[in-house]
Amino acid sequence: MMDKLMQCFENLGIFLEDIQKFDIDKDIEDSLEFISLIVEIEEVFEINIPDEYLDRKRLRNINSIKDMIVEISNNAGGDNENS
Repeated sequence: MMDKLMQCFENLGIFLEDIQKFDIDKDIEDSLEFISLIVEIEEVFEINIPDEYLDRKRLRNINSIKDMIVEISNNAGGDNENS
């Protein structure tokens, strides 16, 4: 998962020396870059991120992003096209 996450950042031209030290306030400069990251994560992980996750405070660090991906992936596995 970490390799795929690193790929998401690199695809957007965001190169992190240590992905574990990612801090959204320091590494994502504006709302356009934030939304671009969300779209990139959706494409790379083949998930749809619900609107309630589109909050910078909720995705503050790499662990919160990983938790979101796992949660959405697990829900998608047991909930096909329920929207």
